[in-house]
Amino acid sequence: MDNNEQHYCPILKNGDFVRVKSNSDFRASQDGMVVQADDGCTVGLLFGYDRENQSPTALNITFTGLTEEWALNELDLDTVLH
Repeated sequence: MDNNEQHYCPILKNGDFVRVKSNSDFRASQDGMVVQADDGCTVGLLFGYDRENQSPTALNITFTGLTEEWALNELDLDTVLH
């Protein structure tokens, strides 16, 4: 390992919740649960139950059960709930 090599510490870790920015064209203001920690650029999110444990049906959210890759700049990082 090179002494200059830096280790990245994820901002978002598995189990965290983060909200999509309100001006997004897709899933605006929806909460996603982190299922793949970020790598500094993207993060894997699962949409379904939100941070208040409301169901997808109650929230009118399409639930696919699939991990979605999101760029960090598409997310409102001020809303992270660890």
